[in-house]
Amino acid sequence: MKPRTSSPVYRQAYDEILASVTQKCPTAVFQGMTVQKAARPGVEVIIGMFKDAQFGPVLMFGLGGLG
Repeated sequence: MKPRTSSPVYRQAYDEILASVTQKCPTAVFQGMTVQKAARPGVEVIIGMFKDAQFGPVLMFGLGGLG
């Protein structure tokens, strides 16, 4: 899958990321990427759920982002 933009900056970034993924994990199936505008400053959270065989449903909630 190739980038859908003609901007050389995006094409170069795409090629660098694809090369890095291929080098670090040659068997990876790379399906593409999305480039989006950064979100405005605020509080990021992470939410997840997992059904554990011993404990049953487990809910995870925490602060996200890089701080």
